[in-house]
Amino acid sequence: AVEILIEQRGDKALQDITRADAVAYADFWEGRTIAEGISPSSANKNISHIGGMIRAVDKRLKLGLDHVFGGTRLEGGRDGNRSPFTVEHIRNVILAPGALDGLNDEAKDVVYIVMETGCRPSEIVNLSKSRIKLGAEIPFIRVEAEGRLLKTEHSERDIPLVGMALDAMKRHPAGFPRYHDNGDNLSATLMKHFKKAGLLPKASEDTPLKKRPKYGVYSFRHSLKDRLKAVECPEELTDELIGHATGKPKYGDGYGLQLKAKYLKSIALTPG
Repeated sequence: AVEILIEQRGDKALQDITRADAVAYADFWEGRTIAEGISPSSANKNISHIGGMIRAVDKRLKLGLDHVFGGTRLEGGRDGNRSPFTVEHIRNVILAPGALDGLNDEAKDVVYIVMETGCRPSEIVNLSKSRIKLGAEIPFIRVEAEGRLLKTEHSERDIPLVGMALDAMKRHPAGFPRYHDNGDNLSATLMKHFKKAGLLPKASEDTPLKKRPKYGVYSFRHSLKDRLKAVECPEELTDELIGHATGKPKYGDGYGLQLKAKYLKSIALTPG
């Protein structure tokens, strides 16, 4: 938590940390819940660690510090549940000519892969060359623990590459060195561009603020689930592609690449 605070706001003496620093730190974590699906509880732990540390040192040394982190925890409504992009919005807005031109090549191709596979952005940027199987009969990527813990055991899976995801992965056969183990930087880059370029759907002004849909990079995952449902993909296969727990015992090796590819090809996106 401290390392991230220093990365975001600089290495300051405790008495020099301002309310603006505290709010910016909370905003950073809220951005991660939007872009990466991090839970509010995980974000709040990091915010609380900093506030608690400062209060403990202040009490022990009687420094008389202002408790600038008070009230900065994310509220219950500000969670990582993103609304899905519609297919029309993806095709007509996000994939419109020039819409992603402000992004560097790696960030742009991660967007293409996420929208066609439903992977978490962090799963894409941390792929190693050995887990990118472009030479297979059905090209695919393998999401599995490699020196790190996955979000859940269900996250380990093989995902066929189709459409724009296959083209994008061919441009990065060894992975994404710029963002490897640096998903925070990617999330910040993507959200900054999406907001600046107006790529996020706008809610009606008549809709109360608390009820307005929330969008982020994770919206592509929810979109993929909706798109698979529209072509009557079996629910268990969808969960296996997304990396969600089904709540049911797992028997055998699950669904094979051929069947997965069949459904992913049926919903592959094309610009325009």
